[in-house]
Amino acid sequence: MTTTSGYLRFPHIHGDVVSFIAEDDVWLAPAGGGRAWRVSADHAAVSRPRISRDGAMIAWTSRRYGPPEAYVAGTDGGNGRRLSYWADQATEVCGWTPDGEVIAITAAGQPFSHFTWAHALPVTEPGQTGAAAASDGAGAGRLLPFGPVTEAALETAGVALLTASFLDPAWWKRYRGGTSGRLWVRPAGTEDGQPAPGFTRLHAGLAGQFASPMLVGGRLAFLSDHEGTGNVYSCALDGSDLRRHTDHDGYYARNASTDGQRIIYHCAGDIWLLDGLDTPDGPRRLEFSLGSPAARAPRLISADDHLGDLSCDHSGQASAVEVRGTVHWLTHRDGPARALSVVPGVRARLPRVLGQTGRVAWVTDAEGPDAIEIAPSDGSAPRPGRRRAGSRPAPSAGRTTWPPPPTAAPSPSPRATGGCSWWMPRRVR
Repeated sequence: MTTTSGYLRFPHIHGDVVSFIAEDDVWLAPAGGGRAWRVSADHAAVSRPRISRDGAMIAWTSRRYGPPEAYVAGTDGGNGRRLSYWADQATEVCGWTPDGEVIAITAAGQPFSHFTWAHALPVTEPGQTGAAAASDGAGAGRLLPFGPVTEAALETAGVALLTASFLDPAWWKRYRGGTSGRLWVRPAGTEDGQPAPGFTRLHAGLAGQFASPMLVGGRLAFLSDHEGTGNVYSCALDGSDLRRHTDHDGYYARNASTDGQRIIYHCAGDIWLLDGLDTPDGPRRLEFSLGSPAARAPRLISADDHLGDLSCDHSGQASAVEVRGTVHWLTHRDGPARALSVVPGVRARLPRVLGQTGRVAWVTDAEGPDAIEIAPSDGSAPRPGRRRAGSRPAPSAGRTTWPPPPTAAPSPSPRATGGCSWWMPRRVR
């Protein structure tokens, strides 16, 4: 077993445990640093793990079956199951409600992909998945009455929202346009039974991007790059007393989260912990080692998981398809697939059926630089007899180079031969 460091992202903290993402898996580790262990082993892109308020469960976003969905498991790695069935690319886990429901945003059921609404997902019983879970309401959850939001934090002290922000600020540094995000806060109701006030927008005049709104110690904490680089800031719930708590320069502080008192985030692949908004020493970097074996959950890999491109023939009954750098001829009704280019260490891509000629062209790097290879769709011609355009290999029997050598007769124009110029061999740059 080898202990290695990694690029750590999306941290969250609860008690003496930290969760984060590394190697496309969810990990847990001691809050003070040390050896981490895996919670998931799906071999799929994951993000935003959030530990429940009682520390017994952890929720995250996973692309195990394609689109991102909300998943949950015990912090011991047991009872892992899927919570949502939205099939929407904008789905993200945000956290937990005070009542123990998972908060997730999605654009499912909305007219536009940027209309993401917050939902509260109940945690279903272990083993209740698929149709049984959907019939009991799992996968839809409870729509929260906040309108379109991109991030939401629900605490007993109030609600903090982020709207109109569609990209991580580190992806579009120092952007100052109209989708730079808006911060909204609604404090909890007063103790004498008066209704809670409405939402108030904070820092509307601050020229910068916002991310990760958090309610920490009676204040609103968030990430912003209005001073040039993404750092952690906080203010009172009325927007006054703006403070800066970190001093990163160049690399952005990203994906911050909190347990109500501490703030944890990642910067340049390292995890940093701010022990409190009044900590005079600022944040400290946590050291973790990834020592767990890479045991992967079994998963069936099919060709449609890696379909790259396809080109249908003139009859509509067959296509040339690319699968993981190989080219095949596939009939649409029955019959086996026919391999046209399956060469170890060689990548073939962008197959195109050449009209009604019975031939297929594709781009290949078999001889170094990219070139176009042409072969019959029935795969009958041996490889030495195939034609590659765009490279100049050494002359050999049965191979035609393009362009032709100076001594060769010029090729007839496509117009003279009645052909189509779009598929004629040419140099690929």
